[in-house]
Amino acid sequence: MLAKLVFRNVKRNLQTYSIYFATLTIIYSLLYSFNTVVSNPVLNEAGDTKQILSRFMEQFMGVLSIFAAVAFIFLVLYSTQFVLKRRSKELGLYSSLGMKNKKIGKILFFESIIVNSGSLILGFIIGWIISLFLTKILISIFALSSKVNYFYVSSKAIFITVICFFII
Repeated sequence: MLAKLVFRNVKRNLQTYSIYFATLTIIYSLLYSFNTVVSNPVLNEAGDTKQILSRFMEQFMGVLSIFAAVAFIFLVLYSTQFVLKRRSKELGLYSSLGMKNKKIGKILFFESIIVNSGSLILGFIIGWIISLFLTKILISIFALSSKVNYFYVSSKAIFITVICFFII
């Protein structure tokens, strides 16, 4: 019964959840792409001077990821507030029909899990594409060999992005 209600609510509120979904997708794609570029083995092929530049860039991207994560927290809080305000009448109706706050909270939690999971998957795909472009830019900046494997998937970046998923 609860699962049916959750899926029906997500389906009915697609327009409201679209902003939340887009926000989370952008967050996950940027986090994944930044962290993938930092751990890309392309940087290991650079010479000594280029190694120093790549380490600097790695530290810069790490700091940038932290600042982005903090900004993303505020963005997620804002979009969550937006969704709750748009659905306040519906949630009030549930309450007036006798549904306990605990059950309403469960419904919202599972709806959030569904939207969040979809945006995580799409965020990985978009983030992988962004990391391909960033890798290509790195190769041209550092004048590395063109025999580099562009199709790099970073387990560290996946781990960091999934941790952010659970935090959000």
